[in-house]
Amino acid sequence: MAADSVPAAATVAPSEPITIEVPVAVTATDEGNKLAPPLRAIAAVPVEDTRFEFNSSFLLPDATRSLARVAPLHQSHPAAPVTLFGHADRVGSEDYNKKLSGRRVRSVYATLVRDAEMWEDLYQNPLGGDNWQGRPVQHMLQRLGHDPGPIDGVIGTKTRRAIKGFQTDNGLPPTGNLNPSTRQALFAAYMDAICTGPDGQPFRLAPTDFLGRGQDANGKGDYQGCSEFNPIFVPSQQQDTALSVPSRKNERDSAYAPNRRVTLFLIDPSSDVSTEDWPCPRVTEGASDCRKRFWSDSARRIEPGAQPRNQRETHDTYACRFYERLTLTAVPAEADGVRAGEVRARWSKLQVMPAHNSSFPPATPPTDVVPEDARVTLLVDTQGVPDGTEARIEILHAQTNAVITQGELDHLEVRGDRVVVPDTGERPEWTFEAKHGPWEVWSKPLFYLVAHVGERQQGESPHDLDTEEELLRVCPVLVTIADAIADTPAGGSLTTQDEMHELATIEKLDPARGVFSVPFDQPVVPTELWGSVIRNTYAYHQTSHGDVRCRIDGDQFESGPDDFPTVCPNDPSHPGRSVIFIGDTPLGDAEAADAAAVPSVPRYLVYLNTCVAGWEPSFADTLLSRGTRNVIAFRKYIPDDDAREMARQFFRKWSQVYRCEPEKIPEVFHSVSPPFVGSMRPVLFGAGATGAGAATAASAGSALGAPP
Repeated sequence: MAADSVPAAATVAPSEPITIEVPVAVTATDEGNKLAPPLRAIAAVPVEDTRFEFNSSFLLPDATRSLARVAPLHQSHPAAPVTLFGHADRVGSEDYNKKLSGRRVRSVYATLVRDAEMWEDLYQNPLGGDNWQGRPVQHMLQRLGHDPGPIDGVIGTKTRRAIKGFQTDNGLPPTGNLNPSTRQALFAAYMDAICTGPDGQPFRLAPTDFLGRGQDANGKGDYQGCSEFNPIFVPSQQQDTALSVPSRKNERDSAYAPNRRVTLFLIDPSSDVSTEDWPCPRVTEGASDCRKRFWSDSARRIEPGAQPRNQRETHDTYACRFYERLTLTAVPAEADGVRAGEVRARWSKLQVMPAHNSSFPPATPPTDVVPEDARVTLLVDTQGVPDGTEARIEILHAQTNAVITQGELDHLEVRGDRVVVPDTGERPEWTFEAKHGPWEVWSKPLFYLVAHVGERQQGESPHDLDTEEELLRVCPVLVTIADAIADTPAGGSLTTQDEMHELATIEKLDPARGVFSVPFDQPVVPTELWGSVIRNTYAYHQTSHGDVRCRIDGDQFESGPDDFPTVCPNDPSHPGRSVIFIGDTPLGDAEAADAAAVPSVPRYLVYLNTCVAGWEPSFADTLLSRGTRNVIAFRKYIPDDDAREMARQFFRKWSQVYRCEPEKIPEVFHSVSPPFVGSMRPVLFGAGATGAGAATAASAGSALGAPP
């Protein structure tokens, strides 16, 4: 009988029963076992460490890049409840990290549901360095179009003026004080500004969109803090010891950055989830309930061992088995498998710096041991590909889809379904240098992998520029150098180290930058030592003495009554050259031209905040010829206070307003330099400069200065 001819009232004989073996656990109490669909996460969105103020729960403006991913996922899965997990690194105590991870996850939850009262609680109750009452206020004002001045945590005149502007725009009494009503309005406006969809419009979730439906006052099931228990990266014992040295704090913070995160999961709506049975403790509770779900070898998993480990590669760095199971089904997963016939390419981390010194002085100037924050492993996995199959990997720029200069790794092979270096059996590592052009598209220093296995198989890491998900970002490195000897009475009592630290603070306001401060204290500085510091950098600021020296006998040029150099005291016909001094060592065109000692010059800016480094153009011209875009220098012997003030104004505007956009260098130079024309004769060399010697003086009708 055909299927469509069965009478409606007919009964169909049941088939044979199906037997399913279900493992159950023995219970030690009156708890029972329940057969239910397994808990599954169907999607995950990470809010990375770089989206937070350092050692803080405050979400920086750049968090938009992560939060914008939530809207399309929620729209695709409107019935899927959301839950959030906060994570910290292992620096600090377990208790502190449990609290900090809880504060970070509350910060994200409050942003998503627009709970300004929760932010008020974080504001009113600081935890260690997590204090919202300074820099976070300035970040919010700046993002909303009210300039607070330098983001330094000081609520001074400029910040209060910005608060008044915000109050006026929002119908509040313009007192300049951050009172409760102003804070509520500021929090709400900032949340709308950073939590948007791909269309740029504000996006929010409701508490009922979360797993616990917002029913528990402390977020049971909605959000939880995991302390330091589920790191993505675990260093080796050797690395951990080396990174514990205080002078390597920045490097340690960068290496541990993947561990500091908040991850949002969408849960399969068919999963049977009860908040009463939810195993994770509330953010206000201790870690004892966390430990009930730990793997038996949890201590080994999260403690440094003989080799560094990454969850994506070794799958053994999470202490909590509940969390690890949750991550396995999410797309993208923090660690997932490879299907037969598939080639999967990934980065081991999503942010690196270019090669730089791991210590100072470096072991082998002009290079040094490559530090962890400058190394990234290329993870290429296969399934069922014979050992010995040839492979190669290309590194491409996400904006241009072109292979970067010298960006091909050849002569690799498959071994154990992994692409490795044949001689070592290890996965290949990569380090960016200036020759690779990491910042040629300055605003999008983002890269992806293409792996070729055998003759036909190929795999690419994700490279969606809209989401930037899974793309590797190369941080621009800005270095500022001081001369400690020049700060001594014998050296002239300058304030080079104070200036260095002040400018480094200004530049560090963007967490996606690498900023290094190097106070030289050597009277004799080999060129290769200087070259080791400025190589592979985006911008370089020098504060020290400068001079004009005779090219024939090295003597100092005489100076006239107007603070310009004049002539060689031995022979007025001798040519001079502009140099900077570090200690007793002159550095100028000849040293900058030495490619063996100076492997590369700063890519976009050299700011020589010294006397007369721009009196004649040879030093600047050499830097330009080797690839620097702009050089800023001075043609006169300059007063220390004016020099520092102009540098302060320049870097505040270029760094904070224009985010170090290269093409804005001339504009910023001409906007801040006119008041200093008389005392210093500022001069710009390179792109955007006009006039003799490819240089332009500050505006206000000034000449370039006394002819060299």
